[in-house]
Amino acid sequence: FTYYLDWMSDSLRSKVVAWQTAVNAERDPYYNLNLGYFTKMTEVSDLQMEIDKLDTQIKMYGRCRDNIVAESSTDLVASYNEVIAENGGEQITIQNSVGATLAEIDNLIAEQESNKENTKVRLEAKQLELESIRAQISAVNERLKITSYFTESEYTVILNGLVPAQTYSI
Repeated sequence: FTYYLDWMSDSLRSKVVAWQTAVNAERDPYYNLNLGYFTKMTEVSDLQMEIDKLDTQIKMYGRCRDNIVAESSTDLVASYNEVIAENGGEQITIQNSVGATLAEIDNLIAEQESNKENTKVRLEAKQLELESIRAQISAVNERLKITSYFTESEYTVILNGLVPAQTYSI
């Protein structure tokens, strides 16, 4: 608005300068809030992906367990281990007996379910942090929106001065 300040009334000019000063004062903090927001979004996404991988591992352990029980054999463990490994899980070691292998799988399932619950707690904490940052960004937006600084008629004068021959309302 600097170019247009000369044609404005003193009161409108003062309001424009006050608004520009407020916007400039919030520029760096606002930028940092947005960087923090996107960083938290990435962290939330990473935690959700971790939960998805844990879910896949738990399902594969469970399916492998079910298959071993149904077949009384550990023959298909290797094929399940491939999917488990692709998803970052600990591979199943075939033990000396079917029962011992099933016990190992039960332990792996319990471990991954515990990891999943811990990851969910971390996810919820990150989501709260994300909401807090979002609220701060919204508060800055609300505080600095141009219509908060100007009356409808002042806002119309500003817009008509910037784009003559058009009428605006808020």
